[in-house]
Amino acid sequence: MTGPTPDPEATGQGSHNSFDGDAALQIGRNGHQVNVYQAPSPPPPYPPPLPAAPGARAGAAVWNGAGFLLAAVCLAALIGGTAFAVKSYGPWGENERGAAPPPGSVTSQDPAATPTQAPPPSGPADDTPPTARTAPTASTVPRSGVSPVRWRGELRIGTAGVDLDSVPPEQSTDASYDAVLFTTSGSLFGGRSGGPDVAPWPGPGTPGRKECVERLATHGSYTAEVTRESVLCLRTQTGRVAALTITDMGDLFTDATVEAVVWEARDSA
Repeated sequence: MTGPTPDPEATGQGSHNSFDGDAALQIGRNGHQVNVYQAPSPPPPYPPPLPAAPGARAGAAVWNGAGFLLAAVCLAALIGGTAFAVKSYGPWGENERGAAPPPGSVTSQDPAATPTQAPPPSGPADDTPPTARTAPTASTVPRSGVSPVRWRGELRIGTAGVDLDSVPPEQSTDASYDAVLFTTSGSLFGGRSGGPDVAPWPGPGTPGRKECVERLATHGSYTAEVTRESVLCLRTQTGRVAALTITDMGDLFTDATVEAVVWEARDSA
């Protein structure tokens, strides 16, 4: 059997009481009880933040570095663009007022100030090369009726006679001569036996072929009296027309000197 439980207050021992809160020590002696309390810590004003994971910290550092680099690139581009604009279009740039526009630029033009070019004439084009075109020859007569000159120059005429159809004219000792001049008498005879082939030209100047043809038709003869500076029209044996100007009559031993023009065209008059 167990005896009765002694009263703690009667024995002077401390009682084992339960205390709410933080009790550091309970001591009882001589019937006295001493309670020692520890004041509770005040609660935090707000829940503390959770610690960041190691990967999140590294990501934040990367994003911070990338943002700084992007900001630096944008700032450099802005500064460079401003400098280019000032250089190109500023008052000290190359494109000052009045300067030529840069290559590739298109300058607007007033349509009314642009001269209108006339369209090229219609018609078949001449595709013949210049070297292949027919060059005028000595026997070609222009459409205008003016005959080209066959020969022009100085020659001598005497009793031997001269062939004016040759190029250049030459002396002839047979019946093929076109003119013969006797210096002692001052008479010039034509070589054609079929008609009047000599006619004096009264002037002024030297006649052309057309004037000589008309003069031969109206005043033609077989012979003509000549002196120094006389001008004559003459028709050769082949029908060509010539103009002769006596520059020196010569003498008994010297032939006369003549300036002659022989035209290419022939006629039968």
